[in-house]
Amino acid sequence: MDQTKGTGNTPAQSQTLHVKPAEPEAPKYAEIKIDLGQSTDKMTINGVTYFHGHTYRVKPDMVPSMLEIMHNTRAHEAVVSGNGTVIGNRFRRYGA
Repeated sequence: MDQTKGTGNTPAQSQTLHVKPAEPEAPKYAEIKIDLGQSTDKMTINGVTYFHGHTYRVKPDMVPSMLEIMHNTRAHEAVVSGNGTVIGNRFRRYGA
């Protein structure tokens, strides 16, 4: 028995369904190891404390902020210990 009988469509006339392949999902979590300067042992973001030397699973959108904080603590330590300089410090008096 013809399955298209009664619909008025023959197999050649039926519409083709186009399905887009699923896009790969972004990772739900990223792992990051906390590496802070010597002057601190932790950082707190949104009330959550992250300790130096530990690895944490966090949302991927938090990673850039965490990397910036870690960089800033190491840069601060370098300036305080005399091993680094602040470029463009507008509060420093040159030649005074």
